[in-house]
Amino acid sequence: MNEQRTFYRSFWPPHGAEVVGTSHHRAVVEAASREAAEREMAMLRALNPPRLTESEPPPLRSPSLPEDFGQRLKGIDNAIVGRGLPVDESKLLSLGRERFQKLLEADRQARASQSIIGAELTTGAGVLQAFAVLGATEASGIPRLRISQAYAGVGRDREAVRPIKCVDDLWKWTGEPQLVKALFAYRNAFETLGFGRSLVEHIEEGRAYTQFFARGASGRKVALFGDWVSVLPRSITSVAIVEPVTTVFAWLLGQQLMPPTPHDFFTERLASAQQRKYTEALWNGFLLGLKGWHLWEHVGRRTRQAPDAALLEEQLRRLNREYPTVREFHAKVLPFFYQAIGDHREFQPSRFRRYIDAWLRETLDAASGIVAQAIEQVMPDSLVARFQAWFLLEGKPPANLHERIREALGVAFPGSAFAIQITERP
Repeated sequence: MNEQRTFYRSFWPPHGAEVVGTSHHRAVVEAASREAAEREMAMLRALNPPRLTESEPPPLRSPSLPEDFGQRLKGIDNAIVGRGLPVDESKLLSLGRERFQKLLEADRQARASQSIIGAELTTGAGVLQAFAVLGATEASGIPRLRISQAYAGVGRDREAVRPIKCVDDLWKWTGEPQLVKALFAYRNAFETLGFGRSLVEHIEEGRAYTQFFARGASGRKVALFGDWVSVLPRSITSVAIVEPVTTVFAWLLGQQLMPPTPHDFFTERLASAQQRKYTEALWNGFLLGLKGWHLWEHVGRRTRQAPDAALLEEQLRRLNREYPTVREFHAKVLPFFYQAIGDHREFQPSRFRRYIDAWLRETLDAASGIVAQAIEQVMPDSLVARFQAWFLLEGKPPANLHERIREALGVAFPGSAFAIQITERP
């Protein structure tokens, strides 16, 4: 065996020897390493953002009310209930018999289709069951989400509006439009007659005593009562706030708002009732910050007809261009309603809607109370009904009633421009 040592040439400098340029090379390497680490950390932060701390949205502008506002309004409401609403009972019964015949005719029209025979039309469950047999469980014309869309988290608003959850959603189904139209006609006749019957049950000696006329109600029941105003005596005077939603939003934004007309969206010279409903629903939805499929559902429920989604989106873009103040207001408020979910943030439409609806309801309730108190100051013991934006009082109103109401609203809502309509029955 050859035990002779073998030597290999090393390309490294001897241990401890100073190498020229080592310090400069080390600085370059450290700088490059530091930059690479910073880039990697930036990428990790982008892919995994920290969970953001959710903050409460800012409080919106509120009216200036006196300290005893609630107590005074409670006294007025109690007086309204105790006073009662005068009703011509004979006219009420006569009109009720006429409308019962119309209900029977509406029932016959709804059952003219073989598809609906045997269904219980007076209950929502019975109607939904009959339409479920026809396959009307979801909106027509709205495709289901693809697996890739569901995985990516897009289209959730579209999926939320697809189901038909109640009778009021049947407009989403376009399988038999005439049947749906006939059903809504029946439901309208049935609900109107039902309200008239409940009114009869509260009448004592020619007056209706119920808290419904004294709590500032709004919505469907107030509209049903409007179908029976002809049974009230001629001594009743109507006081109404014109365009209340537009007015309070204009006051909130500090800018005058002129709502669009049907001629802005339709070419017909004489707008139909359906076109007026559509325009009003689109405008109110725009003020409330609705968009996309949520706006589609809002307009559809108001008109009971499925709108064209693409056309609706174009009309919304037009409103955003023509009313920049409204657009900017929602742009400032919407960021407070995004919730951190995993590695991304999602908009919470239900939270935002509750936020806007609560402010709108409280503001309109305050305006209703201000008007009621102004009426009582000018015409004591005259109010017989107080709704959110509509009031009924007994007697001929004095000439200064209109001005006194506007003055009271001006104090509570500085800079506002409320329009008041006073109508005396002939």
